[in-house]
Amino acid sequence: MYAGSLRFAVFDPSANPMPGELWRIELDGSAPVVYDGIVHPNGVGLSPDELTIYHSDTRSKRLVIHDLDRDGTPGTRRAVDLSSHGAPDGLAVDEHGAVWVAILGGFGIARFTPTACWTAASTFRRRW
Repeated sequence: MYAGSLRFAVFDPSANPMPGELWRIELDGSAPVVYDGIVHPNGVGLSPDELTIYHSDTRSKRLVIHDLDRDGTPGTRRAVDLSSHGAPDGLAVDEHGAVWVAILGGFGIARFTPTACWTAASTFRRRW
């Protein structure tokens, strides 16, 4: 299981952002840090082969992607800037490896290929 840490009051626009981490909770109860530098951790998902992890960073308006070794150690880190569309919120990875991301501020859902290419978007006419 994975869990992100919030190190500041993320819903307070005047709060000083302090990046947090992503933690992996093991069966024995230990919780190693997988990586850090995520300002507002939100959705987390694994590719079907569990060799890529996707993480939405809402405050930074980016989708962060890490390759993972077989033991879960993160390797190459890359990010997709979503600021022109809104801020990524929750996400899900489907059985084909496509990443579906809720877009805050853009009021829609975006779909990315496993290599993080934007392929589709749906927008909603009004806020909830």
